[in-house]
Amino acid sequence: MIPTELYRNLALCHWRFGREAATVTLRSGKRPQPFSKGFPMRSSTRGLALAAAVVCGVLVGPTAAIAESHHDSPIVPPQSKVQGKTYADWSARWWQYMLGQQNSAAENPLLDPTGANCGIDQHGEVFFLGGTFGTRPATRNACVVPHGTEIFLPVINTVDVHDPDNADDHDDTPQKIWDDLQKKNRFEVIEAHASIDGVEVRNIGPFSPFRACVGSDARCHGKHTSFAIHVPKNNVLGITAGKKSPGVADGVYLLIRPLSRGPHTISFGGLAHQGPNDGDTFTQDTTYHLTVR
Repeated sequence: MIPTELYRNLALCHWRFGREAATVTLRSGKRPQPFSKGFPMRSSTRGLALAAAVVCGVLVGPTAAIAESHHDSPIVPPQSKVQGKTYADWSARWWQYMLGQQNSAAENPLLDPTGANCGIDQHGEVFFLGGTFGTRPATRNACVVPHGTEIFLPVINTVDVHDPDNADDHDDTPQKIWDDLQKKNRFEVIEAHASIDGVEVRNIGPFSPFRACVGSDARCHGKHTSFAIHVPKNNVLGITAGKKSPGVADGVYLLIRPLSRGPHTISFGGLAHQGPNDGDTFTQDTTYHLTVR
């Protein structure tokens, strides 16, 4: 399980969803620094909060918005599958990728201040965008996305993972970890927003159809109720290297169809609660001025 403070520090990518925020939970026995503001972590490793959210601004001039059901929408409908995977399946893959990177700006998109390393170790037809550790806003201007790839990002999300190397982590089943995230740490999305090239994305609030979770809940529509992550020695969670399982995750995500070549702006973010206390909240605010080529 991840400590509450660590949850805050991972707010953009550390994987949490609850009403749209990213969070991650792991057990470490010590209280890591929160990944995002207002996201306290418990003393257990399970509490990584990582927000990878796109900030959606209010449009100036005529009102415009992207509806997921419109045939011209750049957003893949939440009930659809891409390469045989649901939004929930991709959310697990997103966490596995982000938490599997080194704890350095040169090797982890969550720590990269410019976005120049957004494509590190990325292969295939779905490209993962990340948020940041902590609640500080981030603007990345140097990210390059390969043309023809879909983009998957967490508006706001969270994750909770059992660490078998921690003797104090007894949440060793998918149900126990899910209860730790949802009942003990009360993950909940309060607000979420996103925009693509200045156009607001609709229906991504607390009860969004874009909620995607992997856990012991009927609302989760993935193939599995948990997943495993493999973390390197120098990892963002500050735990021992190796396989960590089971893991669960919750959040709001967007899967964007391939964009045209050239410059694009994607913003996302939100506010979520995660932690045992009423004031345990975290925010996320990320903007990418990226280039597709």
